Amino acid sequence: MADHSVEKPNLAKLASALVKFQGVVPIIPKNKTADAGKYSYKFADLADIFTAIREPMMANGLAVTQELSGGKDGWTQLETIVWHDSGEHKASLLDINTNGKSAQDAGSQFTYYKRYALGAALGIATEVDDDGKAAGAPNPPEQSAPNEPEEPKEDVLARAKKKIFDELEVQGYGTAVGKKAFIVRVLKHSTIDTLDEADLVMDQLENEAAEAPNDEGTL
Repeated sequence: MADHSVEKPNLAKLASALVKFQGVVPIIPKNKTADAGKYSYKFADLADIFTAIREPMMANGLAVTQELSGGKDGWTQLETIVWHDSGEHKASLLDINTNGKSAQDAGSQFTYYKRYALGAALGIATEVDDDGKAAGAPNPPEQSAPNEPEEPKEDVLARAKKKIFDELEVQGYGTAVGKKAFIVRVLKHSTIDTLDEADLVMDQLENEAAEAPNDEGTL
């Protein structure tokens, strides 16, 4: 019987270098805040990331490249390659939907996904969820990043919808039918399509939570 298995490349030197790199790379300061109404998150921009990783990568014989290709069919492919000075390398591909996007919007997407792909390839955290309420603290002031566009609106909306569905679970709307009924009650239709609609739904959830009777101390 013929052996049709594909032999995987030997990446022992690359793997060893990445282990050493991850052991010495500093915590990357997340000094930028993307703010979208009720929803925000902190992140490190590309300049901050490269400032933090450049020396640890060089010390371990590592480098990284990121290239964009395609785009004519509405999709652009981002290829991130982590290189070792032995020649060993590992590539990852990410397809980005740019259909109907302006050049500015597409550029914002590319920057966001470059940061995301870079963190994934190197095993480092480049952002952290923070809606400013987990510790009862007010939202941090928005800090603009002149060279770092904010996360694409569809990704912020996805975060907002997840938060809403989690809160619906907490408030007893455990089934898909129950969640949909609540959204229809607020929006008069069954889907959350914009951040403004997400704000309306979250406002209603917060109002109902505040009006709910406090059963603490009752038997």
